[in-house]
Amino acid sequence: MLLQTENLTKRFGGLVAVESLNLQVREGEILGLIGPNGAGKTTMFNLLTGVHKASEGSVHFGGVDITRKAVHEIAQMGMARTFQNIKLFGSLSVEDNVKIALYPKSKVNMLNSILMTRTYREEMERIEQKAYELLAMVGLESKGKHQASSLAYGEQRYLEIIRALATDPTLLILDEPGAGMNGTESEQLVEHIRKIRSAGHTVLLIEHDMSVIMEVCERIYVINFGKQIAEGTPLQIQNNTKVIEAYLGEEDAEDYVHAGN
Repeated sequence: MLLQTENLTKRFGGLVAVESLNLQVREGEILGLIGPNGAGKTTMFNLLTGVHKASEGSVHFGGVDITRKAVHEIAQMGMARTFQNIKLFGSLSVEDNVKIALYPKSKVNMLNSILMTRTYREEMERIEQKAYELLAMVGLESKGKHQASSLAYGEQRYLEIIRALATDPTLLILDEPGAGMNGTESEQLVEHIRKIRSAGHTVLLIEHDMSVIMEVCERIYVINFGKQIAEGTPLQIQNNTKVIEAYLGEEDAEDYVHAGN
């Protein structure tokens, strides 16, 4: 199991945002985490990536307990994420946004940089080539020199995904990557996520666009008020009464079921 949580709980004062969640992510899969607004999804991601520390329970990644590890330690172990709100370096170029994520694994030291040695020049060429290979995955290779803030909204979303991917994570966590996208962009997003998995990365995502979730995910967890209420395939989730009630309310859920949906 690539990632596993056991009875993961987070309290903010008297509010229990996440309660006793047991999540399992298998290596190589695309897994979805869904739930109504305020269900605790982003809090869950913050617990996995070290932004918040658990009140109870544990998180294991690659067989290692990361519950108390710092954000940068977890990132170095091979976990990367995006955020609900786009957090690009808007004044930098598209390629520089990707290069920034590639530099930490660079083979050059400060002396190489100061002296502009052959090693430095070769490494900079390698980083630029890698940046454009990644940009090509989402069709942005022709816009490498453009300012990041000049990209269309959907392209900025794709760039943020590629910047996270540039850290070469084992697990890529996407927090609402399709937010604000139109139908065509959402369809492209599904294809991009599949390419990322094909490149050897495991993907865990939160998404409100159910067409994206149902199309791209092999398994889905559903939480409501911080508690897990369902887990299964897209078809199982679509027909789960508890899930329907969480989104529509009990009375409307009965009407939905009786209508034969």
